[in-house]
Amino acid sequence: MSKGLIVYYRNGTPPDAVTWAQGFCERLLPDNATVKTPRVVASEHALSVVYGPLPSLLADGLSFCLGAPANPGPTHLAMDAPAPDGTFALLRCDGHAVKASTDYTASRSIWYCLTEDAFVVSTSQRMLVAALGSYQPNTQALGWFLASGTLGPENAWDARAQLLPGNSTIRFDPQSWRLDLQPGGTLTVREVKRPDLEHEQRLRSAVDEAAASMISEDQQWVLALSGGMDSRSLLYYLQEKGNVEAVTWGLRDAPKRPDSDAALAIQLAQQCGLKHSYWVTDIEQANLEKVFARFVAAGEGRLDHLSGYMDGLALWARLSAKPVTMIRGYDAFGSKGPARNEYQARDASTLLTADDFRDAFLPDELRASPDQIPQSLGRRPSESLADWRDRLWLEYRTPYVTASLDDIKFAYTEVVNPLLSRPVVETFQQLPEHMRTHKRVFRHIVEQMFPGVPFARRDSVQHIGSIARQSDVKTFLADKLRAAGGDSILPVSFSHWLANNLDQGEERIARRRRVVATIRTYMPQPVQDMLRAIGHRTPRMDARRVAIRAVLADLATKQLAADASFHHRSTPQ
Repeated sequence: MSKGLIVYYRNGTPPDAVTWAQGFCERLLPDNATVKTPRVVASEHALSVVYGPLPSLLADGLSFCLGAPANPGPTHLAMDAPAPDGTFALLRCDGHAVKASTDYTASRSIWYCLTEDAFVVSTSQRMLVAALGSYQPNTQALGWFLASGTLGPENAWDARAQLLPGNSTIRFDPQSWRLDLQPGGTLTVREVKRPDLEHEQRLRSAVDEAAASMISEDQQWVLALSGGMDSRSLLYYLQEKGNVEAVTWGLRDAPKRPDSDAALAIQLAQQCGLKHSYWVTDIEQANLEKVFARFVAAGEGRLDHLSGYMDGLALWARLSAKPVTMIRGYDAFGSKGPARNEYQARDASTLLTADDFRDAFLPDELRASPDQIPQSLGRRPSESLADWRDRLWLEYRTPYVTASLDDIKFAYTEVVNPLLSRPVVETFQQLPEHMRTHKRVFRHIVEQMFPGVPFARRDSVQHIGSIARQSDVKTFLADKLRAAGGDSILPVSFSHWLANNLDQGEERIARRRRVVATIRTYMPQPVQDMLRAIGHRTPRMDARRVAIRAVLADLATKQLAADASFHHRSTPQ
C-alpha cells in the first residue's frame, strides 16, 4: 500500500501543501481500503508524500524507497548512492536536487514532468496530475488501450507525463532548471556459451539470492501462491520462514478441479505446512458499477485485466487491514512459445496495434499503428525472433503490463517481485534459446523442488473473454457507453456505435476462444507448438473486449480530470 510523490516548486512550497497532500491521499484511498496515515514532509521548496506507508518503509527526510531493495538500509537514500538491486522505486531529494531511480526492468513505474514552475516525479499518474493541477488528455494512449488493453509504449493518460525507463536515473537540478536522464544501458538477450548445467545452477543461485536478500525476517509477508512455476519456486525458499503465509484466489468452484491453480496451490501449501487462505473472487453480479470504479481508482486505468478483481477488490481490502507485504512471482521468463514470425514475438508481450487484428473497426483517429512503436522496441539487425521476443518481455511487458498489474495492488498493499531482481534477470538474459522457450530450464528446476506435484493446466480466475460474454456485463457496458457524454475522451459517435454493436462477430470469437482454451488445457506442448507454426491467423477484434476498455478509459480519464481539480491554491499551472 504505497504510492509516492516529490514536487520541487520553483517559487517555494505553497503554504497549504501539507494539507493538500493529506487530503489527496484520502481521495486516493479506495472506498473499501483501510486508512493508513500518509507520510508528508515539506521543506522550503520541496514536498514529499507517501500514500499508505507500511512500518517497514525506508525513508529519511524528503527521500524514500518503495518496494524491496536488496539488503535494504539507509545508505540507499544518500543522493550519491548507486541504485540497489531488488524491485523498487527510489525517490531522493536533499532540498537542493531531486533524483529518481528505477529498478533493472522498471517493474515499478516512475512518472515525471517538468514545467516552468515545478518538477513533479511520482509512482502514480493520479498524484502527478493532481500536483500539476491540470490534465492534458493523450488520445494516442486511448488508441493503444482500445487495441491492446495497455497504454502503449511511452504513453500515459496525460500527454505531459513521461515514464522513466528501467535501470535509469533522472536528476533534476533546480539551479539550471534542467533534467539529466542517466540511462543504464541497452538491454540485450543473447546466449553466453556455457554448459546447460552451469546455466541452470547459476539461475538457481540467483533466485535463491534474490529471495534471501529481499525477504527480511522482521516483516510479515504473504505469498501469492498459484499452481504454476513462479510462486512455487519462491515457496520452496520461503517454506521454513515463520513470517510468511500464502493466499490463493479464484472462482468458488476452482478448488474442485484437480488440475487448477487453486487445487494445486492448496496441495503445495499443505505439503509445506504453510498457513494458507483461499479467497473467492466470483463476480459481484449486483454491483458492476462498483467493480469497475474500484478497479480504475486503484489501478489508474493502465490495464484491462479485470480477471481476478471481479469481487470488487474485496480480497485486497482484507489485505489492506494487515501490515503485510505481498510477494508476487512475476518473472523475467514468461511462458512463451516459439516465435515463428514478428507478430508472435510481439504478441507474447501484448505489443499489439489495431493493424494486428482482422475486422478492426476502430476509426482512424483511434487506431494505434505500427509506426508508433519506438525504434528501441523494434527488432535489431541480427537479433533472432526468440531473442527479440524475450527482450520485449523485459523492455515492454514488464514496465507496461506487470507494473500496471502491481499498480492495482499498491492502492491496498505493498508488493515485491524477487524474480525480477537484477541478478535473476541478467542470468535469464544469458540463457540459450532452448532453455528460455516455455521456461524449460526454470521448469526443470521447479519440478525438482516439489516432485510429484504437477503444474496447473487451468486458471482459477474467470477469463476476461468469459466475463465480457455475460448478459449483465453486456447490458452494463452498453449503458455506460451510451452515457459517456461530451466530456468523455471517447468520441460520442464511436461510443454509441460500439454500444449498438457489441454482438459483432460474437459467435465466431466465442468459438475460437473455446477451441484455444481446449488446446491449451489438453494438447501436449509439442502439438501446440506445431499448430502455432502452421495454423497462425491473427485474431478478430473483439467488440466486447474493446467495450470493456472503452468504459475503463472513460472512467480513468474522467477520474484524472477530477484529480487535477483537487489542488492547492498555489499549484503551478
